[in-house]
Amino acid sequence: MTRLASVLMLLLFATVARADAPTWAQLAPDEQRTLAPFASQWDSLAPDTRESLLRGAQRWNGMSADERRAAAERLAEWQRLPEERRARIRERYEAFQRLPPDQKARVRQGYQRFRALPPAERAALREKFATMTPAERRAYLAGVAAGERNAARERLLGPLSPDQRAATEAMWRSLTPPQRQALRRRMAPLDDAGREALRRQVVAMSFEERARFLAE
Repeated sequence: MTRLASVLMLLLFATVARADAPTWAQLAPDEQRTLAPFASQWDSLAPDTRESLLRGAQRWNGMSADERRAAAERLAEWQRLPEERRARIRERYEAFQRLPPDQKARVRQGYQRFRALPPAERAALREKFATMTPAERRAYLAGVAAGERNAARERLLGPLSPDQRAATEAMWRSLTPPQRQALRRRMAPLDDAGREALRRQVVAMSFEERARFLAE
């Protein structure tokens, strides 16, 4: 398999498949050029595989030279991994794909925070995680998730008076987990004034109004 074809196969793991994959004749010329290593077998591939490869090709075609070099480096890193490690990564990816949307969003947010850490801190965290037992890893991740939930709760409560805090806590307890996640998503892009305005709005709603608002 050519280097480009290998990169496309790697990009396949970062795509979401659909069932309406095009035939070879339906591909655009630049897509056909990028996907040329698969030309002879394209129409016999499973629809989800075709769609994933196509999305990978579209990503590749939209990359700058630096981004293509980075993708090639990621491929080289992947190829250096032992097969057992690759299998575990595939299993984790498949498990991620089965998560509900709100849990996927939390995983992505956690990954972005991890990526923002200095290299030394990322390396230390990887080393620490690698030495944990499965039970310790679950407990660690549960602790991180609890910390994030508490931080979101404190951002919602902010510097409130006792009466305001009591009303806001009562509102928070009335929410289901999906409703709390919806409220967190609405608050995330807001500044302090916007969060306070949203808090007042939601606290003033009836139970039914709150449910409709957070389902939108």
